[in-house]
Amino acid sequence: MTSCFTKVADSNFSPDPEDELMTSIFKQYEKVIVESIITSFGLDFLVKDRHGGDVDTVNNVRKIGEDNEMIYKNKDNQKAYENRGNYNTAEYHAGTNYQTIKHDARSNYR
Repeated sequence: MTSCFTKVADSNFSPDPEDELMTSIFKQYEKVIVESIITSFGLDFLVKDRHGGDVDTVNNVRKIGEDNEMIYKNKDNQKAYENRGNYNTAEYHAGTNYQTIKHDARSNYR
C-alpha cells in the first residue's frame, strides 16, 4: 500500500519541453486532479509541496544562498545560471541587434 502512495507522490507531472502543447496541458491538468483527489481524502502528506513554490522566480533564486530550504525547481535553470558568464554592459549593448531594436523603438515612438 505504501509503494502505491509513494509512486503518486513521486510522480512527475511536469511538462517536458519536447511534448506537444496538448500533451503538456493534459499533464498539468492530471497533476491538479490527482492532487485535488488526494487532498479531498485527507492524504495531503503524499503531495510534495516545495519550499518557495514550484517555479524558479528571480526572488526565489536570489534566496538560494540565504535560505537553506530554497533549491532550484528546474535543473535546466540551474545550469543556465551557473553557465551565464560575467555581465559586461559594453559587450551586451554593442551588438547590432540591440542598436537596431533601440533605433526602431525610438522611430516608432516618434
